[in-house]
Amino acid sequence: MSCSDKKLIGIIIFMMILLTVALSGCNKSNTNFYDNSGNAINGGIAVGNGKITVYTDGSSLYEIQDNVVTELYKIDGSIQGLLNVYDKYIYFYGGIEKNDGTLKKDEAYYRFDRETKEVKLILPYKPLSLSHFQDKIYFINPLDKNSIFSCTYEGKEMHRIVNESAMSMAMDGEYIYYVSGLDLALYKVKHDGSDVINLELEGVLSMMVYNKNIYFKDGYNDYRFTSVDKDGENKKVITEDNVFSYNVNKDNIYYSGDADKGGIFKWKIGDSEIQSVSDDMAVHINITDQYLFYRKMTDGRIYRSNLDGTEEVLVQN
Repeated sequence: MSCSDKKLIGIIIFMMILLTVALSGCNKSNTNFYDNSGNAINGGIAVGNGKITVYTDGSSLYEIQDNVVTELYKIDGSIQGLLNVYDKYIYFYGGIEKNDGTLKKDEAYYRFDRETKEVKLILPYKPLSLSHFQDKIYFINPLDKNSIFSCTYEGKEMHRIVNESAMSMAMDGEYIYYVSGLDLALYKVKHDGSDVINLELEGVLSMMVYNKNIYFKDGYNDYRFTSVDKDGENKKVITEDNVFSYNVNKDNIYYSGDADKGGIFKWKIGDSEIQSVSDDMAVHINITDQYLFYRKMTDGRIYRSNLDGTEEVLVQN
C-alpha cells in the first residue's frame, strides 16, 4: 500500500469518527422535549418527542415507549401539569404533602431526576404561564406583579424580561408573545426584553403560537376561536362553533366544542373537511406526536387516544 493510499484511508476514518460524534450529538438532543404553548394553555399534562411520551394522571408520572407504559414516580400529593423534559429530568407543577398533620401541600414547580428518583424544588410557587426554551425557563412570576422572568433550569439567575403584568405567554425562536394583564392586549418582545411591540389586538384569551400564526379565543367577539399572523395582521375566525378547548400540532387543529351536539374535532389546516375524533366534549386537550390526552366534561377524568381518536384508554381512575 502506497503512502498516499494510507493517507486517504486515514482521512476517511477521521471523517467517519466526526460523523459518528455528530450523530451522537443529534441523538442526545432528542432527550430534550418541551411542552408546546398549546399544551401549556391546557394544563401541560403530557409531553413527547416522537419516541417517548411523558404524562401524568394527577398523582404519578408515566412514560410510554414502544407502546409500553411505565410508572416513573408517584407523589405524596398531586402532579397538576406544566410537564417538560430535559435530559434525565422531568419538570412538573404539583403539590407535595408536608406530612406535618395539616394536610397542607407545598405547591411549586419541581424537577424529578429519573436516575436518582430525587425531587428538587425549582420555583417555590405556581407560574401563571411557563415555557422551556433552549437553556432557560421563561415564566410569569405571581410574586412579582405577574411580570415575565427567565431563570436557569436550576431555578437560578433570575432575570426580569417584562415589567408589566402578563396574563399568559408563548414563545418562538425570536419573540415572547404575551397578553397584558391590564387590557388583555397582545404584545411581543424579544427574549432579552428588548423591542416591545403592541400587536393592536385586545380581548385575547387562551393564546398559543404555532408556526406563522397566533391562535386565541377572542373575548371581544363572543370568544370565537381566532387566528392572526405573528405581526397581528390577517385576523380570521376559524369556526363559529363555541370552542371549549383547542390545540394545534403538525398542521392539525384539534378542538372541542358544541358543533353537531358536541365532541372533539380535527381539522387539517387548509382543508375544508372537519373530522370527528370523539363524541365526548372535553377540555385540557394535550397533543404529543403519538397521542391525544383530554379531560372529558362528562366525568372530569383524563383519557388518552391515538391522534385519530381510536384506542381510547382511561388514564385517571
